[in-house]
Amino acid sequence: MPQVDVDTPPHEWRLGPAGVAGASALAPHIARYAPSRVVASLEPKATETGSIIAERLHVPFTTAEDLHEHDRRAIRFLGADDFAARMRDLFAQPDSAVFGSESASAALTRFTAAVGRITSDEPDDVVIVSHGTVISLYVGARADVSAAELWATLGFPSYVTLELPSHRIIEIVAAL
Repeated sequence: MPQVDVDTPPHEWRLGPAGVAGASALAPHIARYAPSRVVASLEPKATETGSIIAERLHVPFTTAEDLHEHDRRAIRFLGADDFAARMRDLFAQPDSAVFGSESASAALTRFTAAVGRITSDEPDDVVIVSHGTVISLYVGARADVSAAELWATLGFPSYVTLELPSHRIIEIVAAL
């Protein structure tokens, strides 16, 4: 859970106390998969989450380009109901930039390429720390689930475990 600051763009938000605690609580759940490394988005909340998980698991931590959230940097802070409505538009019209400067399809293409680069680097079990929209788009495109429905269920913290290269869903934990 980020520290919400309506005067700061969401892509600059950091973890709040609940987010730090959540990232710490997430680590033991992920440990059973014995990941060899953690790679996170460059956005501060993801970087902090990834760093905490890597530290708890005693594995290397890095960041990578293009794992960031769907680009809606130009959108001012919205209340929960307005935000959810705009997100429904995003999922319903994936090829149009209806919410922010990036369409859902473009975000998915960017994120998919980043995941491909990360997972082709080394054939290992890797934790990728990113953001709800792009994760939902990716899982929805590869594992025959509704991206919009998945997004609507994800809380803080949450995770999806996929088997690669098949993209078979092993586990979805919508919230701890």
